[in-house]
Amino acid sequence: MSKKPTYEELEQRIKKLEEEPLCESRIKRVFKENMEKYRSILENIEEGYFETDITGNITFFNNALCNVLDYPPAEIKGLNNRLYYNPEAAKKIYEIFNKVFRTGKTLRIKDYEIVKKDGKKMVLDFVVCVIKDHEEKPVGFCCILKDIIARKQYEQELTYLAYHDLLTDLFNRKALFEYMEESLIYAKRYNDKRVILYLDLDNFKQVNDTWGHDVGDKLLKIVSNRLRDTLRRTDYISRIGGDEFIILLTNPTDVYPQMVATKIIENLSKPYNIEKHIIDFITPSIGISVFPNDGKDVKTLINRADKAMYKAKEKKNCYMHYSDDM
Repeated sequence: MSKKPTYEELEQRIKKLEEEPLCESRIKRVFKENMEKYRSILENIEEGYFETDITGNITFFNNALCNVLDYPPAEIKGLNNRLYYNPEAAKKIYEIFNKVFRTGKTLRIKDYEIVKKDGKKMVLDFVVCVIKDHEEKPVGFCCILKDIIARKQYEQELTYLAYHDLLTDLFNRKALFEYMEESLIYAKRYNDKRVILYLDLDNFKQVNDTWGHDVGDKLLKIVSNRLRDTLRRTDYISRIGGDEFIILLTNPTDVYPQMVATKIIENLSKPYNIEKHIIDFITPSIGISVFPNDGKDVKTLINRADKAMYKAKEKKNCYMHYSDDM
C-alpha cells in the first residue's frame, strides 16, 4: 500500500502544475522574440537567403533574394532551387546539395554562375548548410547567395589596367615581358624564330613643343591604330612609354622582318591631320633583333633591338638589324 503524500508534498505538486503553463508561455515568447530578431537580421542583409525542404523546394526567403534573382516574392515561394539554373549548372548544384546532405558539412562555393529569370547570367558566391530537426535528422537546407558580378567586373577592369596602356589601349611593358617569356618558351621547344621590332617616333618632341601634349596624345593614338591596321592579329603590339613601341612577330617564318618594317615605315610616315594641323614630319626608326640569333632571353633581345633602333635613329625613317659591332 502506497504512502499518502503529506500536505506539503501536495502543495508543492500543485505549485509545479501551476508553473508549467507559465514556463511554456515563457518559452513561446522567447522563441517568438528570437524568431523576430532572426527575421529582422535576414531582411537587413544584402545577401540573398533562403531555406528549402529536403527536396529543394524553397520554404523561406528574404527580400534580398528577390533582388539577387530578379524574381517577385510570389514566384519564389515554393519554387524549386533547380529551376533557376541552366541544365548543366542544375546537375552541379544537385551534387553540391547532395554532398552537404551526406556529410552534414557546410560548403562554400565561389564564382558560381546561374541564369536569372530574364536569361542573363550572373556570378555568385554562396554557402550551403543542412537544416536538422531536434533528432538531428536532415530536413532541409539553408543557403546564402551573394551577387559578385560587380566585383568580377571590377577585377577584370583592374586586370585590364594592369596589362594595357591607358592612352592607346595597346599592351604595356608588363604584358609584353610576360608574353615574351611564354612565347620564347614555345619557340625554344619547337625551334621557331621570334622577331622584335623596337620602334621610336622621329621628331615627336616637336609636336608636343609646338601644339601641346593633347595633340601629341592624339597622334600616339593614331599611330597605334595604324600599327594595328598594318600588322597581323597574331603580332603583339605594345607601347612601353612615351613614343616608343615594341612589336613581337610571333610567326615570322612566312614573313621577312624587313618587309614588315618597310610597311610600318610607309604607313606611319603619312601625314597626320589633328585639330586642323597637318603634321607631316613624323617618321619611325626601327631596330630589329631575332631569336635565337641575337639573344635567347627577353632582356637581351629587347636591349639589342633598342641598340639597333638608336643606330637607325642616326639616319631616321629607316630600320636596322642588330649586329655585334653595335
